[in-house]
Amino acid sequence: MTLAPAIAFGPWLLGEVLGLGGFAEVRRATPVVGGDAVALKRLLPMLVDSPAARAAFEAERVALALVRDRHVVQLLQTGETRRLCWLALGLVDGVSLWQLLRSGPLAQGPAAAALHDAALGLVACHAVDVLHGDLAPGNVLIDRLGTARLSDFGLAASPGGPDRVGGAGTPAFLDPEAASGRRRSPQSDVFGLALLWVRTRVGTSPLGAGPAADQRRRAAVGDLDLGLVAAAIADLPQAAADCVVAALRSRSSPPSAATFAAALAPVARRDALATLVLRAPSARVTTLDAAEERGEQVTDPRGETVTRVGLRTTSR
Repeated sequence: MTLAPAIAFGPWLLGEVLGLGGFAEVRRATPVVGGDAVALKRLLPMLVDSPAARAAFEAERVALALVRDRHVVQLLQTGETRRLCWLALGLVDGVSLWQLLRSGPLAQGPAAAALHDAALGLVACHAVDVLHGDLAPGNVLIDRLGTARLSDFGLAASPGGPDRVGGAGTPAFLDPEAASGRRRSPQSDVFGLALLWVRTRVGTSPLGAGPAADQRRRAAVGDLDLGLVAAAIADLPQAAADCVVAALRSRSSPPSAATFAAALAPVARRDALATLVLRAPSARVTTLDAAEERGEQVTDPRGETVTRVGLRTTSR
C-alpha cells in the first residue's frame, strides 16, 4: 500500500484523516521535529471566520485543560496556524462506539464496560464543573484494551469557557435542557448517558430514529419510547435498571455520574469490549480531497451524526 505524502502544517506533519465533524477535521499527525503521533483536530478552512466554530474550539480547549483523567481524551498542546485553530490530542488506538454500533447493538457486558468508563469520564468532568454536552456514540472512543474515553468537547460548558446555554447537540441524544435552550447541569449529561445506554443495547435512541426536528421536540418534553427503555434494561440487575430509569425520568433527584458508573460496574465485561474493538473493521473516513469537491453536508438518518464537509484549503 502506498502512503500519501504527509502535509506540512505549522509544527506538524499531517497524515490520514481520522474523522470529520461539524467544525473540524481530525488527522493523525507527528511533530516535524520528531516524536509520538497525536490526533490533531483543526478548524475547517471554510469556517475560519465563524464565531461559532471558534467558540467550539475554545470550549474544548478550556474543558480539556481542566479535566485530566484516563477516561477523557488528553489535551497535549494548542495553537493556531494560518488562522486555523488546532488541538493536539492523545491518539486513541481503537474505534468509536459509533463504529462498533454500525454492526448492531452490543451485548450487555461490553455495553456496560463502555458506558461505565464514559460515566467515570463524566465524574472527572463534573468534579471541575465541566459539562460535556454531547454524549453521542461518536464521542466515545474505545482503545484496544477496552478502555473508553470521552472526546469532542466542542459543546462543553466550563468555568472560564464560552457561555454554552443549551440548544445544540446530536439530535438523538439531546437532554431536555439542550433541546429547549435552557442552561444545562450535570443531570443533563447523565440523561444523555442513559439515552446512550438504550441506543447501545437495542439499536435505537428512545427519542426515535428521526427526523432530527422530531427528536428535538421529544427531548424537550421528555417524550421517550418506554418500550425501548424497557428492552434496554430487561437483563440488568435491579439497581442498574432503576438507575437508568431514574436518569431518564427524574429531573428532581436524578442519579449522579458516579452512581451510574457504580451501577454498571458489576456487569461490565472489558475483555469482551476489547475483543469487539480488535475485530472491528478498519474504519476509513471519506478522503478529504474527494469530499471537499462536493462541499456537501451529510446527515445520518438516525440523527446520530452530522458531518459538514468543508472546501479544499490552499494552505497545503
